[in-house]
Amino acid sequence: MISDLTWNTFRDHFILEYEIPKYDGDLVSPNLFVHLDEAIGRKKVQLITNVFQNQRKKHWFTEDTFLRS
Repeated sequence: MISDLTWNTFRDHFILEYEIPKYDGDLVSPNLFVHLDEAIGRKKVQLITNVFQNQRKKHWFTEDTFLRS
């Protein structure tokens, strides 16, 4: 709901969004897949874990969550 209101309120602004990955089933096949080199993928995970340190206490916030294919 907040996302919808943000888009309605700030129509002419650049808005970045992110989605928390699902880890507990109900996963569907992605409609787009972009292959990343393993080194780039690991760098991505390193950046995610460094930037979102407040999520470290969550049991799903592991490197494996972001490296799964």
